[in-house]
Amino acid sequence: MEDMELSSKVFYEQAVQAYIASRMLLATTTLFAVGIYNAHLACECLLKSLTAQAGTQPVQKHDLHLLNANLKAVTNDDELDGERYKKVLTWLNPYQELGRYGALAKPQNDPNIVVSGLVQLRGAVASQPRHDIEEIDYVFALLRTKSTVTNDIVSKIIRGEAVSGWNFPISIEEVVLAQNSYIKLRELH
Repeated sequence: MEDMELSSKVFYEQAVQAYIASRMLLATTTLFAVGIYNAHLACECLLKSLTAQAGTQPVQKHDLHLLNANLKAVTNDDELDGERYKKVLTWLNPYQELGRYGALAKPQNDPNIVVSGLVQLRGAVASQPRHDIEEIDYVFALLRTKSTVTNDIVSKIIRGEAVSGWNFPISIEEVVLAQNSYIKLRELH
């Protein structure tokens, strides 16, 4: 995309949608890997949106550390060097592929793979849903507050406004806000 304003808005919208999807999917162990993939996508799109908002064309890559380095280079934001923040990016990075392809992922994108002679076992996707969701909430909220894009679905939910197009038995407010202190705290600042 050559239009920076359009890039920033489209990537931001995709980030919010992927974030909401990740919170829904992480509530079940069956869809955990796809939930983490969506969490990766949310971070990837937010990093690209923020880079475009800073006036620089985002690279067409999926590596969260590369995207973060590019954003850091144009914003000089020291918060992008935080230990916990970078640890979450490292954890999410392989799920760009692992979350979509599972056992078909390239070995370098499967951090828990075990290779012993002719035997190759794909790493088990281990999860601690509450902790994992909390880490995703932390990173998403941190990046979201850096955006100039306003009045998104998350802001509407926090303000108690109606969100149209949600036809699911669980309310969108519960999906986004349940046990989510990061979004609420960051929204107030």
